[in-house]
Amino acid sequence: STPSVPFCFLMVCDVLFFAHTSVDSADARRLTRIASGLDPIRHKLWVLHKEDDDPEPGMSLAILFRSTIPTFSWSQEAIFNRYPRLGAALNASWQRYAHHIRSAVATTGAHFVKYYYMHASLALWSEMHTGSLDTKADYFWRIEPDVVWSGNWSSLLTVAHSYTVDLLLPKFVTQAQMDKPLAWERGFAQPYPEWAVSDHLVASLPATRRLWSLVIISRLSQGFLRTLSSDFWAVGTFGYDEVFLPLACIRLHGRAGILGPRGDRHDCNLGSLRAGSGVGKLPLPAHMDHAFDNLAYRARTRPNGVWLCDEVRAALRAKIQQMWHPLKDRQCLA
Repeated sequence: STPSVPFCFLMVCDVLFFAHTSVDSADARRLTRIASGLDPIRHKLWVLHKEDDDPEPGMSLAILFRSTIPTFSWSQEAIFNRYPRLGAALNASWQRYAHHIRSAVATTGAHFVKYYYMHASLALWSEMHTGSLDTKADYFWRIEPDVVWSGNWSSLLTVAHSYTVDLLLPKFVTQAQMDKPLAWERGFAQPYPEWAVSDHLVASLPATRRLWSLVIISRLSQGFLRTLSSDFWAVGTFGYDEVFLPLACIRLHGRAGILGPRGDRHDCNLGSLRAGSGVGKLPLPAHMDHAFDNLAYRARTRPNGVWLCDEVRAALRAKIQQMWHPLKDRQCLA
C-alpha cells in the first residue's frame, strides 16, 4: 500500500543537508546562495559537518557561523554512542570481511568506511532537534559536496515532492547486472566487494532484486528514516549505504513496513532520478527529462573523470536544469 502524503502548506516540506568535512569560505558562499534561492518556509538547508574528518573543525564552524547557515556537527563516535549495537556489529563485520574491506579501500579510498553509517547522522540530527519544525519535514535530502544542481533548487524540490516515494536515489542497478566487471561506471576490476559484507541483507533475495545505487544525492521520507533508526541501526543491522538503503527499503515490504508516526506501518516505496532502473523514474516535466544525465560516478569523457569548472559555470549562468557530479574544484563556485 502507498501512504498518503499531506501537501505541506505553510510548513517545512524538505530539508536539504549538504554533507561536508572541512568548509572554507568558497563553500560558505555557495551554500548561502543556495539558501537564498529556497522557499524560506517550505525548504530548509543545513550543513552536516563530520568534525572528526576535519583537520580544522573550529575554522569550519567559524565560517559557517558567520554565514548564518544552521550546522549539525557529528562524528563516528557520536553515531556509535547512540547506536552501540551498530558499532559492535560493524567492528565484528570488518574483522570477518577484512579482505573485502581492504579491497574496497584500495579501489575507493579510506573515506569509504563512513558509507556504512553516514545516513545515521540524519537520525542523530532529528533526535537532537526534537521539537523543531524542520524535523517534521516530509523528506530529508543528503547531498555530497561534489554534486552541483545548475537549476533552481526550489523548482526541483517542488517537482520531486509530488513523487511520494520513501527512498529516492540516482539510479538502481541489480547485482545481476553488477556481477559483470564494473568498468561500466565504477571502474572496479573485480566484483563489487560490498555485496559480501551485506550478505545478511541479501539472503533469500534473487540477484535481480538486489539493488545498488550511488548515494551522492539521496532523499529519505521521515517514516523511512524513523524506521531505519529503530529497526536497523538500533539493533545493529547495517550495510554499505549504496546497497543498504535500497535493500532496507525492499525488506520493509509485507509484514514489516515503515513505521508511521502513530505506530501504523506501510510498505517502503523506491524511486530513481534516472531512467533505466526498473524501479520507476521521478516523473519530470519534459524540459527536465535529461536533468540527471550527468549524475554518474565520474564524467567519463572528461580529464581525470571530473567535470571542468568552466562547463559547470556555463550551466549555472544559463540556469540549465542539470545535476553535475563530480565537480572537485571547490573554488569553482566561490
